[in-house]
Amino acid sequence: MAVGRAVPRPHATAAPPGPVAGGGPSAPSHMRTSGTTSLVRLRLSTCLGGFRAVFDVYLSYLCGSRDGTGDKMTTTRIILFYQYSPLSEDDSLMANLRDAFERLCQRLNLLGRILLGKSRNEGINGTLSGSEDALNAFIVAMLGRNQFHHQPSKVLEAIDEEFLAAIESFWDSNESFAQNAQVSTFTVDSWEDFKWSECHGKRENKHIFPDLYVKVVEELIGTGGVLSSISLSEVNQGYLTPEEFHQQVLQFNKDRSDNAFVAEETILIDCRNHNEHLIGNFLGSLDPNTKTFAQFPKWVQDHKSELDNKKVLMYCTGGKPCMGKTMASFSNAPRIYI
Repeated sequence: MAVGRAVPRPHATAAPPGPVAGGGPSAPSHMRTSGTTSLVRLRLSTCLGGFRAVFDVYLSYLCGSRDGTGDKMTTTRIILFYQYSPLSEDDSLMANLRDAFERLCQRLNLLGRILLGKSRNEGINGTLSGSEDALNAFIVAMLGRNQFHHQPSKVLEAIDEEFLAAIESFWDSNESFAQNAQVSTFTVDSWEDFKWSECHGKRENKHIFPDLYVKVVEELIGTGGVLSSISLSEVNQGYLTPEEFHQQVLQFNKDRSDNAFVAEETILIDCRNHNEHLIGNFLGSLDPNTKTFAQFPKWVQDHKSELDNKKVLMYCTGGKPCMGKTMASFSNAPRIYI
């Protein structure tokens, strides 16, 4: 079957931050800036046109919603999240943290994948499925003990004694890990850091994953160690809102249509793999023609002379996971937007 090329128009309206219907409260976008470099977090929930559509089609395939039998469909909810956070290189401490996440998910009846980076320069990446209340409880646990009473009343009312005990147990283990590892307690910043999706299919449970898999890894995004030494202080330098990135892309394409000189000083890079680029991309974006993200840092170095001293706009499927550390590769590009 041939795959068509669907190009999301740069003037399309981005979806507002926050989960889909029934997926927890949305939070306002926020901007942080530092120095001359700015990054924008371009989540799946705010991707334009074809990117979101492709993901939803994939979920429909997993859930079997196209069975045509007329049987009653059920709804499966999924959350995706990623958080840079200093952890530890100590095997025993990381094993304790892994066990804490595993116990929390088991008690909430969640299945999926969670990766824990064994480093002070990595963080945590996860994709989980389960009931809406259980996923909301997991998010409450990730937001941390200090934020518990600031959560929406609807979410708190759905947390029963069993869920609350699981959350408090995780907080105790998480805080113990932080104290022993001498790092700050791991928390996720806000509700908008979780991307919600749902699919409908003939399933007997609330999961699309066969099991729960929590693993300690050297790198969350495999680069063969190329970017593993980049510290979090270099990647967490600030974020722009998706709307601001949207305006940057609008201006970029306006300059291209006007043949303005400034357009030659700006580069828009699609950091996803080549197949994803073919499915849909922002107008005017450059395709590095990679198969995996591990190839992207080398592409940057091979094209260093073309990229230096340029204004660089970059985007990928989720934004934060692979892009944050990539910005450190552009040593002579003073204005980088992700």
